[in-house]
Amino acid sequence: MKKKRIVLLVLAVVIIVFIGAAVVFGNKGNDQETLFVTTSSVTKESITSHVKTTGVVSSKTSFDISSKVTGEVAAIYVKEGDVVKEGQVLCELDQIGILNQITETEIQLEIAKENLVQVINQGSNNYKSAYKNALLAKDSALKAYDDAKKLQEAGVNSQSTVDLAYNTYKQALNSFEETRSKYNNENSASDIKIQELRIKSLENSLSNQKTQLEDMKIKSPINGVITFENVKLLSYISPGSPIYKVEDLDQMVVDVNVSQYDIHKLKIGQPVVIKAEGIEDIEFDGEIASIGSRAVSKVLRSSQEMVIEVKINITSEDTSLRPNYSVKAEIETAHVEDVLVLPYEAVYIDKDGNKKVFTVFEGKITEHVIERGVEGMFKFQAITETIQADDHVILNPNEEITLDKTVVETEVK
Repeated sequence: MKKKRIVLLVLAVVIIVFIGAAVVFGNKGNDQETLFVTTSSVTKESITSHVKTTGVVSSKTSFDISSKVTGEVAAIYVKEGDVVKEGQVLCELDQIGILNQITETEIQLEIAKENLVQVINQGSNNYKSAYKNALLAKDSALKAYDDAKKLQEAGVNSQSTVDLAYNTYKQALNSFEETRSKYNNENSASDIKIQELRIKSLENSLSNQKTQLEDMKIKSPINGVITFENVKLLSYISPGSPIYKVEDLDQMVVDVNVSQYDIHKLKIGQPVVIKAEGIEDIEFDGEIASIGSRAVSKVLRSSQEMVIEVKINITSEDTSLRPNYSVKAEIETAHVEDVLVLPYEAVYIDKDGNKKVFTVFEGKITEHVIERGVEGMFKFQAITETIQADDHVILNPNEEITLDKTVVETEVK
């Protein structure tokens, strides 16, 4: 009985050793390892790429208005926020002083003209009357010519009317010169010349004073809205100091800065979605109007970057946007329909820079080299001929992914 037990014990040990050896040698004959991975299905869909940036709203047309002369503000007709028309008077400076100067100059001019007549009367009687008439005719024709030009500027006279007035003036001038030449042979040319120069000087002074009088009326150069006001009644203003800003709020633009790494994606006319800070729930339409020709250094996202300045026209007809609003701009740079789309997590870049994707079918791995097309926020267009829709791609692949491994996958829906 004891001998029989020993035999059975030996037999059991032999069986256990045999089974262990079979397992060991069986594993050596199978080199495949099991790999647990997460996968996602390849889809076909539309995808759009964007460049996102921020900017500031401004009007397409704006003017800083200042006075051309120094003076005291005598009247104010508009305030910030008012709608104004081109040529509308915004405020006026005190004009009493310049009006007095104009009156004095007009008096001196009349005296000078009378003195000229007296000089003429002291000369020969042969041409005195003719000279006086010729002078009056010349002055009358010159005034008629000046009036014709002003009426043309106002849109009343035609060019032919102005030309006719000019020809009449030239004829009267020629007649005057001829008469004066004859008369000067018998009069003091020096005295007449002095008086004529005196008259010319006073006429120039009078013209300048009237221009100065007009400059004391501060006018709007465009149709628009007053967006800045820096003027008070009875205050003194100097030339060049800004007192108003007028802007055309019907034509608004957004000024943005785009990184040099993204600028190659932009083209004139690309659509833009604009959202103002504080009212992000409302979207405004726009399109790229211009792209700068040079890069400048600016701080973006807390770091110094080389950027290109880009202007975006706001195309929405009715907006609540105003100059100096801070906005976010989303520029659509590309759009494709019905293409293979993969998540960025599916891409593996090897040491040679190749972009690879790994698919799984019935526990087997297949490697694919791909190119990226249009890139969206979380997905991209995969350019490849070896991947189909509904294929399963491995997410977050690494160097452990080899084709000889058996895969157990968990699909992410």
